[in-house]
Amino acid sequence: MPTFNPLDLPPAGRWLAIDRGAKTLGLAISDSARRLATARATLKRSKWSAEAAALRQMIGTDGITALVVGYPVNMDGSLGPQADIAQSFAHQAEKDLALPVLLWDERLTTQAAALALADQGIKRRDHKTQQIDSLAAVLLLQTALDYATDNTTFTSTL
Repeated sequence: MPTFNPLDLPPAGRWLAIDRGAKTLGLAISDSARRLATARATLKRSKWSAEAAALRQMIGTDGITALVVGYPVNMDGSLGPQADIAQSFAHQAEKDLALPVLLWDERLTTQAAALALADQGIKRRDHKTQQIDSLAAVLLLQTALDYATDNTTFTSTL
């Protein structure tokens, strides 16, 4: 069963974040120390079997020990139909990929990614879905990594 707490994930290994866009899966991976998130190439959305095969390859190659799946929570904190889809995706990924899954609040990650691209001088009409989804995955993963690091550090000093 997916968790909502990063501290429930394995204490070692890299994390892989997945931002489910309409056309692509934005991907980001942590470093081995789990301090920094880095974008990976997006996967074009297709049947789950093809997506799972690509994810399995990445998991094996990069030493992934956990997945972080974007959980679309409404601004008022309520859950809509997209949250149900994310939960189903997380359950399927956990079952088929045999890794623990963290559902992590992704509010405003896509908007923050669009602003970051704009700050780089890339006009909105030139944004590629892949760029936004990958950058959103980086932001998603970085917030989960920061939370885990901050709370591990805090609790270890007690």
